[in-house]
Amino acid sequence: PAAGAKAAMAVGLLSYGFFTFFGAQVFPDLHWLHGYAISFAAGVLVMLVSGLVAPKSAAQIAASDAHVEAPVDMAPWRHAKGAALCIVLMTIGIYVALTALSG
Repeated sequence: PAAGAKAAMAVGLLSYGFFTFFGAQVFPDLHWLHGYAISFAAGVLVMLVSGLVAPKSAAQIAASDAHVEAPVDMAPWRHAKGAALCIVLMTIGIYVALTALSG
């Protein structure tokens, strides 16, 4: 449910803030990445519990499955593959250039 996602965002934000600003003092042996993983897991847990406590009704599921015409054209962009290749090549080029400059 949407309320579970909103609650998970709040829990994630609060736990992220805790681990960012107070985590090193409270848990000195905890790596920052572990704090972020705990924050993520807490958000997922909140969403799972929310889904178990207040699941969507059959009417809500049926309403969300109803086909609605898209307000914009959803045809694939014909230049998408070329643009993606360009972005990948530029990223690799920047990586190579910065690696050469740092060495």
